[in-house]
Amino acid sequence: MITLACTGGIGSGKSYICKIFSAMGVPVYDSDSRTKALYDEDPQLRSALVDLLGRDILTDGGDEAVACASACDSANAVPGARINRRAMAAKIFGNPSLMKKVKELVYPAVIKDFTKWKSQFENAAHNAADIVTGGQSGNSSDDVATGGQSGSNSDDVATGGQSGSNVASAPPFVIFESAIILENPDVLVVADKVLTISSPLEIRINRVKKRDGGTDEEIRARLNSQWTDEQREARADFVIVSDNKTALLPQVENVYVKLTSPVTD
Repeated sequence: MITLACTGGIGSGKSYICKIFSAMGVPVYDSDSRTKALYDEDPQLRSALVDLLGRDILTDGGDEAVACASACDSANAVPGARINRRAMAAKIFGNPSLMKKVKELVYPAVIKDFTKWKSQFENAAHNAADIVTGGQSGNSSDDVATGGQSGSNSDDVATGGQSGSNVASAPPFVIFESAIILENPDVLVVADKVLTISSPLEIRINRVKKRDGGTDEEIRARLNSQWTDEQREARADFVIVSDNKTALLPQVENVYVKLTSPVTD
């Protein structure tokens, strides 16, 4: 199953484009939200980050955590302890070497999580093929819908936490949404094709200001820390222009058709 990486700088409109794809039945893995969730959900990642950055990046787990602090050997043993992302960011800000080490811990965890997520759709596709050919997969319809994880919501599974698709429909491809995938070859390996969303600078500034607040200077500094549209376009297979003038749906449909049409010589 094809993985389409959807990227673009802040304010480019990539999340909106992903919502359109999701409405068309394409599951979307939001790497940013999943990375944040993994800090809490993945005990191995949490423990490794604590080993690297220190126990002060943990939130206060309450009285139990305080009592445990001197006796517990790992972050996993502290009741209620979670990663304080602000404290972690303060530790690595302005320290490229430490940032590199954090990425070396986080990126493999994200890829593992994405691979597990994607496998649910690949399994659904195999099960659908078994049904068509008269095979017996041995899975119940509930298992197929949730990728074998009972109690899961099929809409949430299909979109990596964003409702809008159903696993049982066996989608033609999935999307890995990430603002920085092209800048990070270690993550880019998950993608078969790359779509980038390009948008004029002033439009992006206005979008970010409306969403996050901040001054033009602060937003421009954030934009300058990322690749330019031209850099992303040079590496992408597809480009969608989000300029508040060019219709988006025909552009999305064009990408969808190119990815789902049979290859002909």
